[in-house]
Amino acid sequence: MRLEDFRHICFGEQLYISGELTEEKANKYFDLSLLRKKSKEFSNTPIDKILYILERTAYKLCDKDGDYYKEIMEKMPELISYSSSMVDMGMDALKEMLSINSLKLRLKSLGDYHCLDTFTKNRYSKITRAVPIGSVLHIAAGNIFLGSIDSLIMGIITKNINILKVSSQDFLFPTLFYRALEEVDIDKTITPYITITYWKSSNKALDTIAKNSFDAILLFGGKEAVKNYKNGLSVNTQLYSFGPKISFGIVCKGLNNDELRETAKGFADDIIFWEQRACTSCQNIFIENSDNVKNFIQYLYEALEEKGEEFPQNQLDIDSAVEIRKKRELAKWEEFNNRALVLEGKNANHTIIMEEKNNIVDSPLNRTIYINVVDNYKDILDGNIQLLKYYMSTLAIACNSGIQDIIEDFIDFGIMRFCKPGAMSKSEDDSLPHDGMYITNLLVRFINKENIDIDDLGIEYVAEHKKEDILFWRINFLINEAVKSPFYKEFYKEIFLPLKSLQDFRNLPILEKKHIYE
Repeated sequence: MRLEDFRHICFGEQLYISGELTEEKANKYFDLSLLRKKSKEFSNTPIDKILYILERTAYKLCDKDGDYYKEIMEKMPELISYSSSMVDMGMDALKEMLSINSLKLRLKSLGDYHCLDTFTKNRYSKITRAVPIGSVLHIAAGNIFLGSIDSLIMGIITKNINILKVSSQDFLFPTLFYRALEEVDIDKTITPYITITYWKSSNKALDTIAKNSFDAILLFGGKEAVKNYKNGLSVNTQLYSFGPKISFGIVCKGLNNDELRETAKGFADDIIFWEQRACTSCQNIFIENSDNVKNFIQYLYEALEEKGEEFPQNQLDIDSAVEIRKKRELAKWEEFNNRALVLEGKNANHTIIMEEKNNIVDSPLNRTIYINVVDNYKDILDGNIQLLKYYMSTLAIACNSGIQDIIEDFIDFGIMRFCKPGAMSKSEDDSLPHDGMYITNLLVRFINKENIDIDDLGIEYVAEHKKEDILFWRINFLINEAVKSPFYKEFYKEIFLPLKSLQDFRNLPILEKKHIYE
């Protein structure tokens, strides 16, 4: 999809303008009074209803027999230079990301996520109430096609008004996501509070409006984007920036051949997935010098070849191909002088460059991995990592001992995420922080009740019409979760969700002893 074919969506309205958003439309839809009005409306939506709609959107978007999925698989590989199998893997990840269980994990840092509806009490009589920060502008990066939707989801589940400025590299996927959401959201619960739009980074007039209109800006992007949005930002706007990052791995002495082989397989995933474009992708591996270094490199080569057959690389653009060729030829000169080793892949189109260095090197990506041989992992601490604290993301550790010491050493240099090889570009637990921060917590404000009696707060004191809506959607939520089990799926097979009224609830079949023992 080209910019000329892209259609801006502003709070449920499609704008019939060609090209980037105009200053006139930005002033109209980013008006502070309009944003506050919409924020108030959306904040009254039961959180369980929001989660339900998002999960149903995933079903619609990821249905492999559906039109959305077919269009994604037809167009996205060429658009973003990913293989079809990698786009398919991304769709599986999206379905999991939008599952209710995953969405609840993202809200776990709030405590009881129903605190977004009203005051909640836990078993220790601690009371919590969280309210959305208001309006959030999401600046999407173009490195991972799921990234823009991932950011948007954070804003939706915290009940914020969301403006997504898409990347110029991908107008299609956000558009298809919105269409699927619109189809599912028949009551217009979420879509009137979302904007999908675009303007060029060189458009200073639009940037100025953006920097002065929203309560928060959530930015995933490069160094220049971060600098741009920090400059001239309104004092009323919070900027949460997640700029360019680099990730690497450590392989310690003492691993046996089986452990080295498994480690290599894990790193192959971390190198091939997302073509190293994710901030958490592995670009360097430091290995402590031993007789096993050559074995590890051979195992890594084999693992990359094998994984490359499963995820073949799309044809690279000329700039990327030239950059990789340049790095290869420079490394071959070093190899000629006995200062390096270069291995070029056959199936995976990968590049392995082994050197004896303690510095982190920027990879040209697309399956280019630097293997740095060091005497001891602590040698890394004396290298250029001392200058890279802001750029650190993830460290994968393959060691049999001393893991806590390694973690403590690298925490001082800005690394906030540690894992085993194979998990760098995956999320094992959606409740964990991102770059040391809980993003959902950044997008809400917690209410301080001081010495007000907690017995005067809670769902029982919510206005009657709002309370009924909240409780009704909690019922829908429970039934929706129940029918995911085989027993209740059969028991409620005549029921169509979501229930539309309390009368629908009264008409539900009653579970009796005979149903359990039949």
